[in-house]
Amino acid sequence: MEANPDRAIETQKSKANRLSTIDAQKKTILHEEINRAYYNKLQFKPKINPISKVIGKRTRAKDMADNSKVLEHKRRIKEEIENKKLKECSFKP
Repeated sequence: MEANPDRAIETQKSKANRLSTIDAQKKTILHEEINRAYYNKLQFKPKINPISKVIGKRTRAKDMADNSKVLEHKRRIKEEIENKKLKECSFKP
């Protein structure tokens, strides 16, 4: 008792092809259409107040990748720690 009369006469090979490929593609397309219809209803547009605009300045990817300021800061801290250790050291050659 098939729902589709054409399926009663289909071969095993065509049935396997339908079940493995065609039905999977139809399911994927239907899923994408449902997602698209659902997510098109949702529109997120945040409102940013003036204070947040001042705080959150735009930065370029190049500036974010450039960590020379961080390295310089680490170098200064390391130097300060070494100087502090040298002052605490009682041995002087």
